[in-house]
Amino acid sequence: MLVTQTQPNSFYGKMLLGRINSGELIVGKDLKAYDQDSNLISGGKVTRILKKSGLSEIVLDKAYAGDIVLLSGFPTARVTHTLVEEGYPEKRIPCLKIDEPLMGVSISVNTSPLAGKEGTKFTLNDIKTRLK
Repeated sequence: MLVTQTQPNSFYGKMLLGRINSGELIVGKDLKAYDQDSNLISGGKVTRILKKSGLSEIVLDKAYAGDIVLLSGFPTARVTHTLVEEGYPEKRIPCLKIDEPLMGVSISVNTSPLAGKEGTKFTLNDIKTRLK
């Protein structure tokens, strides 16, 4: 299963969303989490399997290939990690690389009709200090 999304849950901890690529998933099964470079991240045991149906969640004991499920029991696994059964690290599912988040700030002269009517003067260095 390739992890495509994570979701916090106050009862079960971190839930991992993904589609089961092959085989079956059973509560209590031991799985390993691998990153995109085939490095072992962690191991864990499936503690809960949930399947969404509309706005409700259905608790399952077993899920099969093709099912899109949420599962818990892997607190260190993240998006793009692959969960595989022990002994099959070659079953890693490749995915696109996700870029790191960026933030851009554009600072220019205030040209609005209320320019200079309120507030105090700021210099670029004052704004930079406040942002840091």
